Amino acid sequence: MKDAEIERSNKLLSLISYDQESGFIKNMAIIESNNNQYLAVGIIKLCGLEAVEAVFGVDERNKIVRKLCQRIAEKYAQCCDIVTFNADLYLLLCRENVQTFTRKIAMVNDFDSSFGYRNLRIHKSAICEPLQGENAWSYAEKLKLAISSIRDHMFSEFIFCDDAKLNEIEENIWIARNIRHAMEIGELFLVYQPIVDINTRAILGAEALCRWVSAERGIISPLKFITIAEDIGFINELGYQIIKTAMGEFRHFSQRASLKDDFLLHINVSPWQLNEPHFHERFTTIMKKMA
Repeated sequence: MKDAEIERSNKLLSLISYDQESGFIKNMAIIESNNNQYLAVGIIKLCGLEAVEAVFGVDERNKIVRKLCQRIAEKYAQCCDIVTFNADLYLLLCRENVQTFTRKIAMVNDFDSSFGYRNLRIHKSAICEPLQGENAWSYAEKLKLAISSIRDHMFSEFIFCDDAKLNEIEENIWIARNIRHAMEIGELFLVYQPIVDINTRAILGAEALCRWVSAERGIISPLKFITIAEDIGFINELGYQIIKTAMGEFRHFSQRASLKDDFLLHINVSPWQLNEPHFHERFTTIMKKMA
C-alpha cells in the first residue's frame, strides 16, 4: 500500500513538473528524487531579456524565450536532462556523450545569431565531473555563482567552473562585501615606494601604494581589491581616501625630514575617478587643505 502511494505521488509530481511546450523539467525535486548518475552539469543564462521586454513588449520577449528553448532542446535534449529555473536560466545535466556536451556548451557564439538583438548575450558555465541527482542543486548554485562573476556583459561568455575558479569567485565576493569596512577600521593603509635616479642613485620622490592586510584573510592583493572597487562603484570613495591620506602623511613626513624642493609625491588615480566630473575641484581642495 505504501509503495502504491509513493508511486502515485511520483506520477502526480511528474505531471506538474514538466513544461508541456518545451519538455523541460520545471521542478528540481524530479532530479533529486530520481537520483540519476550524471557525467557533467552546465548552466545557460540569457542576459538582456528584460531590456527587450521593456522596449518591444511581452510578446516579443516570449517569442525569444520559445526560440531559446527550441535551440537548447536541439543541442542538448538527446544527451541531457534540462531544468528550467526561469525564462532566462536553464540547467543541463549530462547523461551521456560528455565530450560532445562539453564541446557544445563551451562554444561562445552559438546562440548569438538566433535572436536578432545585439543586446542579448548568452552566459554559460560547466562543471565536468560525475554527480548524483540528489546533489544537483548544490552544483547549480556553484554554476550560478560562476556566471554571476562575468564582468563584461556586452558579449557572450563561457566559464569553465572548477574548485580554483569557485574559490576565486568566493574571494572576490568577500572583498566586495568587506572593502568598505576595511577602509573604515584602518586595514587599508599606504606604503611608499622610493623613486630613484638610476644614474645618481638620488631619491627623487615616492609613490603612494595602497595595501590591505585583513585580520581575517591576511594580505589581499591590490590587483584584486582595486579592480573590484572599480567594479562595485567604490573606487571614487577609496581613491579620495588614498589622496587625503597620502597628502596628510607626506606633509607630516616633510615636517620631520629634510626633503629637496623638487621631491615629488606620486599618487595613482583610477581612470574611473579621473572621469568623475568634480575630480579636479575636489583634488585641488584636498591639496590646499593639506598644504
